[in-house]
Amino acid sequence: MNGFSGWLMPTSDMDWRKKWETPSATTPQFTEARTVTVGQRISVLTLFSNPQLRRGAADITCDLEIVRPNGIADRHADVVCYRGPIHEDARHVFLSSQVVEFVGEKDDPKGRWIVRVTLRDNLRRVSLPLTTSFVLR
Repeated sequence: MNGFSGWLMPTSDMDWRKKWETPSATTPQFTEARTVTVGQRISVLTLFSNPQLRRGAADITCDLEIVRPNGIADRHADVVCYRGPIHEDARHVFLSSQVVEFVGEKDDPKGRWIVRVTLRDNLRRVSLPLTTSFVLR
């Protein structure tokens, strides 16, 4: 969307933050989680690149929606995903402050769980709908 990009990464890496917090010249490698078992924990990372800057700062908000296999959805609208200065090239990849943490509980409905995030670059005035899913077995 006008140069603004984003994606969702469901990962089973419990050390994802350590992998992320490396020098910008290092590209972190994450284990993608597509299937989750009861008791397993995953994190859905929201990543973005090339936000519009004003005086060196970005303003990114998002809507989050998690849809269970039975159709019940949890929604959170207009939450801050990133607001503040960007101290490096804006074309680098940045991590949103909104990370969806999921643990498969024994009473959770089995099947496909859908995570939707609409990223909004408020300075560029564009929205970017993103979707990923995983299966709870």
